[in-house]
Amino acid sequence: MKTKIGILTLVLLCSFNRLDSAFAQGTAFTYQGQLLATNGPAHGLYDLTFALYNAGSGGSQFGSTVQTNGVFVTNGLFVVTVDFGAGLFNGTPYWLQIGVRTNGAVSFFPLSGRQALTPTPYAIYAESANATATLGGLPAADFWQLTGNIVSPGQFLGSVNSQPVVFEVNNAPELTLELNGSLAMGTSTASGSDSVALGYNSTASGGAYEVAIGNAAQATGNGSVAIGWTPISSGPGSVALGESVTSSGNDSFAAGFGSKASGQYSVAMGNNSMASGQSSWALGNYAAATNNGSFVWADDSTSSPFGDTAPNQFLLRASFVGINRTSPVTGADVFAVRSPTTSGFGGMYLDTAGAAGWPFYGYAQAGSAVAWTYIDGSDANKWKLFNGGNWLTVTTSGLVGINTTTPNGQLDIESPSTGNGLYILNGAPSGNGIYVEATNGTSAYGVWAIAPTGYGVVASSTSGTGVSAYSASGTGVYASSSSGSALTIGGGAFHVSGAGTNSNTAAFIQVATAGNIAGSVSFINNPICNNDPNAILIVTPNYNVGSGFWNHPLGVFYENSGVNAGKWSIVNEDGATMTAGPGFNVLIIKN
Repeated sequence: MKTKIGILTLVLLCSFNRLDSAFAQGTAFTYQGQLLATNGPAHGLYDLTFALYNAGSGGSQFGSTVQTNGVFVTNGLFVVTVDFGAGLFNGTPYWLQIGVRTNGAVSFFPLSGRQALTPTPYAIYAESANATATLGGLPAADFWQLTGNIVSPGQFLGSVNSQPVVFEVNNAPELTLELNGSLAMGTSTASGSDSVALGYNSTASGGAYEVAIGNAAQATGNGSVAIGWTPISSGPGSVALGESVTSSGNDSFAAGFGSKASGQYSVAMGNNSMASGQSSWALGNYAAATNNGSFVWADDSTSSPFGDTAPNQFLLRASFVGINRTSPVTGADVFAVRSPTTSGFGGMYLDTAGAAGWPFYGYAQAGSAVAWTYIDGSDANKWKLFNGGNWLTVTTSGLVGINTTTPNGQLDIESPSTGNGLYILNGAPSGNGIYVEATNGTSAYGVWAIAPTGYGVVASSTSGTGVSAYSASGTGVYASSSSGSALTIGGGAFHVSGAGTNSNTAAFIQVATAGNIAGSVSFINNPICNNDPNAILIVTPNYNVGSGFWNHPLGVFYENSGVNAGKWSIVNEDGATMTAGPGFNVLIIKN
């Protein structure tokens, strides 16, 4: 059909096409036509208008007028998109009124003769006419759509008969929803009620509520979970996570590699750990908790099993155990405790609930207890050291007992039935058995011993010196007794260390020489007794020195005047002349 427009003629060689796909939501459609001038096909830019009427002539317009400017016409042909919006194409017949002008002209020229619309635009109505357009008696809203659905109460996606729902990929089942509420994906099988099996050849069977995920995972106990590479959870409520792990005990847990939890409420984690006792824990590398209530931790230092020996044990195998610290004090330490307190107190202590409890620290050798230290709550809270017997005791008042648990003094050393109360052996020739130094005043005593009866100090020596005392000033040894002997020497001779010929010591050998004799006397020159008329001198002949046997009675006297005033002399009591050569033992005792 041709329409004259001044010099233009519109040839309605047109078609209507939806711009959207068969299931799109758009309302636009394309209009194709040919525009001819009186001298041939039109060419250039033109503006077009489109309006809908309910009659071929006259009638009423529906909707608004659509204007399209700058339509490019080539050899008379053009294509435009027309969109009157939603709600117009509801089954009512329409005619299309078209207006045209050259691009930018003042007014449009209406083309005579309206065009009846072809069925294509009415397809828009077919998509939305859910009250009148149906498929199998069901409206469009009852079909699942690729762009999603608005789900109303009571609607569902699935089956209404007693067959599982299967989703296939590449013509092979990949997801199966069973009648009992279970779900299986891939090559896995879920036969347990409300169970899930995902992965390769995993199985959730034998009970209900199982979960099996991974490679050949098996969950066969009610409420059990198996996840990983060939894990098995067969106990009700059990969980197996990892590779080749097994949880067969009720409510047990196994994780890691090769670990097994077979005890009820047991936990096995790590590498080949085993928890077979009820409520037991086995953690680490080859840990074994085989008794009820035991906790075992094994480090990675060896692949040898490390396990408990009785119920309710807490065992650790580790090269170092630290509490509040991350490194040993030295490389040899295996256990260290660090207190974070900044006060003057800290560390670790043992506490017992009972008032008569025995908090203790024990020592064992080759697996046998040999010694321990403890607070004896049944004996006035005394601290005791046991090593085959309670050999050391410290009371709360500071008394120390050795070989007695009832010390009667600041230091109470009691001898056993045989032996010595205090025995000290020098470890080196130059060492001291006991070394006591008094520093708190000039009148203090290095050792002060008081005995109501008996001996204050008893010293015995089979060879050598029983007691050696030296004082730079004052008294080397002081002995006092209210009754009995102040100083007793028994079982051996009295020896003064350092005695020698003509020496300035308390015990020495005086040799009569031409320089120290006159008449019947031999003069003594020793600063220990010089100018001390109250000194006590004991003199006996010495038959190993000088001319040998001396058979004259001897005495001593103090010179008050003369050349030897202030000195002591040895005298022949029978008046015999003192000759050069004889030797005499002299002992000086100070008053």
